[in-house]
Order: sequence, then C-alpha cells, then structure tokens
Amino acid sequence: MKVFLICLLLVAYTQATSEPEHRCDRAKVQTECFEENGWSVDERNSILKEKIYPVGNERVNDLVLCIWRKLDLIDENDAIDLSQVRVTIPTSIQHANPSISKNEAVELANQAVDECNKKGVTTGNSLGQNCVLLLNCLVQYVADRQN
Repeated sequence: MKVFLICLLLVAYTQATSEPEHRCDRAKVQTECFEENGWSVDERNSILKEKIYPVGNERVNDLVLCIWRKLDLIDENDAIDLSQVRVTIPTSIQHANPSISKNEAVELANQAVDECNKKGVTTGNSLGQNCVLLLNCLVQYVADRQN
C-alpha cells in the first residue's frame, strides 16, 4: 500500500500516449517539491509512511499539488486532469503489485478513477486538497480490491 501511494505520487506520463518518466526524474520531482515546501528529512520520512494522507493538512495539500503539477496531472485550467491520472495509475498499481498484468492494472485504474470521481472528490477547499482527496480515494479503492 505504501509503495502504491509513493508510486502514485511519483509516476506520471507527460502525455496520455507517452512513455513513463524515468525513475530518477520522478524522484527528482518529489525531492524538488519536498524542498520547495520546506519539508525536513524527518517530515519526509514520516509522511511517506502514511497510507492515507491527512486532508486538512495544508502542507500535505501543497506538497501533493506541487508533485501533481510537475507531473502534468493538473491541466491548463488549474483542474485535475483525470485522463492523465488514468494513465498514471496503472503503472503505480503494477509497481505495488507486480503480479497484476498491464491490462488488469488499466482496468482497475479506470474503475478507481470512475468510482472516485462519482464520489465527488473535488469538493475540497483548494486544488491541493482535491488532489489529496482523489489520491486517498484511489489508494483506498485499489487496496480494497487487492484484499
């Protein structure tokens, strides 16, 4: 579960048909956002242990938003780009669950995005909070299907 969360934060495509970014590029984005948002090493380690992020924590919201912006999960209208999120999730699912095929991961990703979108995860007080709400919903949905 922790691996899925980390991968979901780090894995993205630059376009829906593009190849995933290299692991070092994703790690660089994460590191940049932690630094830009003033996180200490201890704080980084602590938040990365969480399965579900605190929704009301503005620093967490800003961190996730920073990462999602840099990974092009936020569109030009300053909204979550669900088509990009759909592209990101299968790779994250496969990283966390190597036994799942690419097709199974794509199907699970589409189901997760559809279900979370139905739940209205864009009801937060900010775009960053909406990112955290969606991320938490996706993580929980996938975890529930894997148990």
